Amino acid sequence: MTPAAAVASVALVLSETWLVVTCWHRRSVLGAVCGVVAIVLVLIAIVSDGGGGAQALAGSLAALIIGAVLLWLGQAVQRLLDEEPDTGA
Repeated sequence: MTPAAAVASVALVLSETWLVVTCWHRRSVLGAVCGVVAIVLVLIAIVSDGGGGAQALAGSLAALIIGAVLLWLGQAVQRLLDEEPDTGA
């Protein structure tokens, strides 16, 4: 593993851990699942000897982005559901 890939792995694991903890706190299941999958992909990238490591890191980044979007969408829907309807109209 190259030094750049090692730094990317550390950054990904830290951000994915943040995603999992935030999703756990806010009870967002899909985002947490994406975060766990992303962490597993980083571990696969660390263990792999061949060229699959870069692909696993790319997959981990994609899972992180998808998980963050799912968390954001879930929170937006929750805010919409928490608002009281406007009865004055």
